[in-house]
Amino acid sequence: MIHALKKNTQLLTIFLSCIVFLILLSASSSFSSFNKDIQTQFYHLKNFFSPAQVNSNIVVIWIDEPSFDVIWQFPFERTIYAEAIENLNRLGVATVGLDLLLLDRSTELEDARLSRTLQDNWNVILWASIDREWRVYVPQIDVFWQYSDYGYVSPLVEASNRTVYSFRPKRTFEDWWEFEHFTLRILRNYYSTLFERDYFWFWSYRSRSYFFSPLWDIPLSKPYEEEILIRFTSPESFRYISFSDILDQEKLYEIQENQSLRDAIILIWPAAEGLKDEFFTPNKVEYGVFIHANILNTLLTHQYLLYFHRLYEWVLIFCIILLSVSVNFSSRTIVLVYWNFVIFFLFTLFIPITILLFSNLIFNFPFEIIASFFLSFWISNLVKYLIEDTNKQKLGKALSEYVSSDIMEEVLHEHGKVYLDGEKKELIVYFSDIEHFTEISEKLSPEELVMFLREYLWEFTEILMKHWAYIDKYEGDSIMALWWAFASLNLKESHKVCESLLEQKLAIKKLSKHWKQKLWRELRVRTWIHLGDAIVWNIWAPWRKMNFTALGDSINLASRLEWVNKYYGTYICVSEEFVKNTWEIYIFCEIDTIKVLGKDIWVKIYELLWKEWEISKKLLIQKEQYEHALELYRKQDFIRASELFRELSSEWFKPAYTLLSRSENFLTTPPDKNWDGVWIMEGK
Repeated sequence: MIHALKKNTQLLTIFLSCIVFLILLSASSSFSSFNKDIQTQFYHLKNFFSPAQVNSNIVVIWIDEPSFDVIWQFPFERTIYAEAIENLNRLGVATVGLDLLLLDRSTELEDARLSRTLQDNWNVILWASIDREWRVYVPQIDVFWQYSDYGYVSPLVEASNRTVYSFRPKRTFEDWWEFEHFTLRILRNYYSTLFERDYFWFWSYRSRSYFFSPLWDIPLSKPYEEEILIRFTSPESFRYISFSDILDQEKLYEIQENQSLRDAIILIWPAAEGLKDEFFTPNKVEYGVFIHANILNTLLTHQYLLYFHRLYEWVLIFCIILLSVSVNFSSRTIVLVYWNFVIFFLFTLFIPITILLFSNLIFNFPFEIIASFFLSFWISNLVKYLIEDTNKQKLGKALSEYVSSDIMEEVLHEHGKVYLDGEKKELIVYFSDIEHFTEISEKLSPEELVMFLREYLWEFTEILMKHWAYIDKYEGDSIMALWWAFASLNLKESHKVCESLLEQKLAIKKLSKHWKQKLWRELRVRTWIHLGDAIVWNIWAPWRKMNFTALGDSINLASRLEWVNKYYGTYICVSEEFVKNTWEIYIFCEIDTIKVLGKDIWVKIYELLWKEWEISKKLLIQKEQYEHALELYRKQDFIRASELFRELSSEWFKPAYTLLSRSENFLTTPPDKNWDGVWIMEGK
């Protein structure tokens, strides 16, 4: 099965996508705190780009420090609250929510006064408290709660980060005692006051909403989840009035003139130090009264927030995984980077932010959405690396039989790109053959000849491949090799070619010593190097034979120039184009300027002598003397040139023999006066 998956990319993509999906699905419960933190950041973005509307009828009355300066005590006498409630009703408020707990009895006179006020003003809502063990605390003074409605005030606090995002509309205690939330009781009282009809309907949960009245279902955050999300806005968005202003007749008159509290929902709340209840919210740390204000504002303005459908969200996550895995398997280099950027931007930034800003939806699993991209990217690339590494090992083993390890690395890691259909490249061409090979093959038996060629070709192949050459072909004793057929030509590394040639000279001496008894002559190899443009491609007959080689005029020229060694008695002959890139390190002697048969372009040829810092003084003097003689020869001073060539011939400097013979001929048969010094080869 594993072998089948490696071969079938589509099947492997689906398989890996399912694996990544199952990993995220099984670990999703561990990411709740991350999801809530991201959700908090989305709230910030939503509030920044699309602030919530604020209902101006929601007014917070502070029991602040100036109020304490006026009243001089806390807890206040119940008569103070009674007076404030009566003054507010004279101003035409719709509902008053007392966001403070009246648990302890005061004097009978004070309790009686507050009870009468509550009885006369039925628009006051008290609140009950629920502790961590879900015990309920209500106003235990009968005279209060028999004339007033009340609801529990605790919001839902997310366990992972202790932050308030929602509230529960109602709770049932002891299987029969139902409490509706403080804000919903305020809202019922508010609509009953405005429309003079009873809005205290029977309430219940439905699959997707909370049944508030026959005309109003409040959407739940998720189907079958008993919570409503709060659309938070800044506390500064709400109106504030000091509690002391409600007790001041002059301020009351001013408020009444402006009608600023008519039909308002009033939240009375202790704001002095030491009395404030604080909660973490998506905005920041806020007081409990602002959670109530935000709940009321959410319901009054119908700015409901809903969680994205879980099933659809997991489908989206799977699509991200499938797309990411598919792209990472099929794409490479810059295309891979581009598509991963598109996927990341589209699915983890653009779509979530667009949904958040232009809809009322919030993602349940934002962390999983982001993690799906990175996890699928990491796993798919790891698997691809393991598969490709296995394939590269197999391919590398095969390539190592044909090219050097350095070229193999270039090909496998895409530093060098091979275009099998043909590519024009600048490269270095190498040709070599054994001098007098026909005579050698006649002296050796077939078995000995095979052994000799095997040893000779093995030695030269090792040297060539060690220095990054690609062996193009063997033709008996001849070798054709290419440098930079796979990678771009690096002229700074042309010295590798020279190193290879000099190592071959040492190898020839070693082979000559080993085979001297059977060959009866010293073994010599003639080599030609040329640099030029060629077409590198596959020559092939479909389904029969394929050969990766180089073709072109420079290859043809190089093969013809290889014969020049025989004519001049040289053994490592190179073209001028090659010398230009290596003369600083190696010593070359200019031999002649020639035109090969069938070519109109002349070529300067050189012989590689040795490394600059290792060459003998005698050889260096011979080189300088020969090049001086060559200069005289080109100036048609054949007498002086012949003298120098003759002197060099006596020292066994072989190219001098050829030029001596030619100079002596020119003494008897001078060339044309316009002769340019170029010798036209008659052979090959």
